[in-house]
Amino acid sequence: MSSNGKLVAKQQDEFNQDICDVWAACSIPWNELSNPAFQSFVHKWIPEASVPNRQTISDEVLPKRVSEVEAFHKKACQGKLAMGQCDGWKNVARDPIIAMMMTVEDQVHILRTHHVGAARKTAENLLMLIKTNIQEARDNYGVEWVGWCTDGSSESKKARRLLFNEMPETINPDCAAHQINLLVADYFKIKEDFVSQASKAQDIIKWFNNHSRALEWLREEQKHTMQKILALLYPILTRWTSVYMALKRLLDCMPAFRALMLTHTRQDFCEIAGTDRKARERAVRIYDLINDGNFWADISRITFHLEPLTIAAHITEGRVTRLDQVLLTLGNLFYIYSKMVGRDASVGAAMCASILARWSGMDQDIFILAVYLNPYIRGDLFNKQHISGDFLCSGITVLVLRVWKRLYGQSTDPDPDFMRACSDYYNRNPASIFSDSSMNLAMRERIAHSEGREVDVLKIWQELDDTTYHGRNWIVKLGIRVFSVVANSAASERVFSQMGRTHNKYRSRLSLDSVRNTVVLRNTVLHAYEDEKARISSLKRKEREFDADNTQESAQKRCIDAGFIEHEEDHEYTAEYEEIVSSESNGIFYDSEGFFAELSRRLIEDLNEDTMATAEFEGPLPEGSDVGALFRTGTFGRPARITIAEIFNFTASVSLPIEDKQAFGGSTDGQASRAQARGVDMYWKAGMRDLQAGLQSLARLQSTCTAIDSAST
Repeated sequence: MSSNGKLVAKQQDEFNQDICDVWAACSIPWNELSNPAFQSFVHKWIPEASVPNRQTISDEVLPKRVSEVEAFHKKACQGKLAMGQCDGWKNVARDPIIAMMMTVEDQVHILRTHHVGAARKTAENLLMLIKTNIQEARDNYGVEWVGWCTDGSSESKKARRLLFNEMPETINPDCAAHQINLLVADYFKIKEDFVSQASKAQDIIKWFNNHSRALEWLREEQKHTMQKILALLYPILTRWTSVYMALKRLLDCMPAFRALMLTHTRQDFCEIAGTDRKARERAVRIYDLINDGNFWADISRITFHLEPLTIAAHITEGRVTRLDQVLLTLGNLFYIYSKMVGRDASVGAAMCASILARWSGMDQDIFILAVYLNPYIRGDLFNKQHISGDFLCSGITVLVLRVWKRLYGQSTDPDPDFMRACSDYYNRNPASIFSDSSMNLAMRERIAHSEGREVDVLKIWQELDDTTYHGRNWIVKLGIRVFSVVANSAASERVFSQMGRTHNKYRSRLSLDSVRNTVVLRNTVLHAYEDEKARISSLKRKEREFDADNTQESAQKRCIDAGFIEHEEDHEYTAEYEEIVSSESNGIFYDSEGFFAELSRRLIEDLNEDTMATAEFEGPLPEGSDVGALFRTGTFGRPARITIAEIFNFTASVSLPIEDKQAFGGSTDGQASRAQARGVDMYWKAGMRDLQAGLQSLARLQSTCTAIDSAST
């Protein structure tokens, strides 16, 4: 402290930096620094500190802090594999923005945000931006690029094909979450009465939420019939999964609605509506709808059809969705819909056809290889009876070599050690480093599930890497490369949500660079606290290993509880919920049928655009075209496409031996017990867990009473 009682320059600079970190992390507008209440607080409790003004923090301290953060990230990323993602949006000023992201070892980094207002929205321009960011990241971060992921818009799809044409060693998948959205659009086209039935359901939801007496009746019946109170939820226009959540919640409340019909009459509903004729007619319609068994049957069918897609969406929109998760999810979707019978058979058949269409345009070799290189699966779930023999050891080895030559630019055959490694891995050779015990598969799974997460397959391969590029380590390098791919652009969408909360209508004059810097700093500060929280949680978990209550049941409960904590912040419902307000002001939300018609229109419009883009790519090359043949090669080097029905043996499952009970502090008879079998649905439970977490997030957001949903969490 200086002689005049003030902080010395170094201390004041540190104080300013801390203020900047707090303001960014809490999304506080910079001009609140001049708020008299805040200045009075500082003068009272930290009289030796000078309160910086907005210009000092936003124009000087913020860029400096971001430069420090990026310098640290650049050092940490040197020599590592990077996966690119990008997506576009319009900010509060209606400026078209494209955000460029990079994921390195599960950590997301914001590269640049581009204002593209004057440029034409073409694949060539998008490719130029992608290549610019690729080169800048190579120069500044020292990364090796694995590939690039975008959504399925026509210019994005074409840009990725052009990138593949110039860089065949890259893996450039469609955003998997967007592919699930296209499946939903197909369902909306198939289920022609969806809009009318969902509109009726929303009418019931709105009517009860808008009439406090009726809502109180319902809550009383919920207490008596269900022993818990559940809130009726509104769907969100920009998040179709909320439609399933709203309809499923309404269906869950059906016993209470039916009980309500036994204790209240049509006249009771009319009295609540008041004296207005239209309001009374609406009350009668609501009463009759609740009494209509066909209505409940239709809502039940819709939720039955949408549930698999909703679970699939939660699997594929994860922060680091892997390629194997995508193919296994599509495989399980295909299996579920193929088993639909009776009235649902036509829907099931149409959805299977849609899934096959989505799969036919993917980089099939890479996805199949990703499933194979998941050490928990290897070749065990594949259809080994396929006439081609593609999924026997020799056939899979051919695929491995084909992808190896493509990704690493190899033109010669590999050495014998590589070939032996392929055989050892396929057969789980107990004498090799690829055995289940050498890879510690069972222990990794037990620890991961106790923490409420999935096993980090990338880390398994990284720990086998001897850093060489020959012999058996080639298959390790392949595993690292394939599992470094992030198969969605969810990171970009989450950044858009964060930028939207920062660059809102009250802060509309913020520059794009300032918004970007604020989000970068906010994420860094919060990530540091999350790391510390995870470290403390890990210590508690280790202490818990020695607790007496270490039964399988308690472990499962910890897994579920941890899952809710881990994934709660992944569901960005707050920004999307504002869509309800804007929609209501435009009359869309008030008109339930208009709401669902708009939702359906948006998804089907994306589907039609994807269909046209696919037709363009699969058409013949124009005469004299200078576009390389790879651009039009939809098989990405694979000799021929293969359907999902041909890939998997859906009746197969995998069981891994776990360690002796002695390893867990118990007795052992010397016999290895077996873990739970898994099939193509191995990620389904995690998707269901995430779905429940999303449902609770939506309920907390929309509930006006904190007691609502307390019994269901």
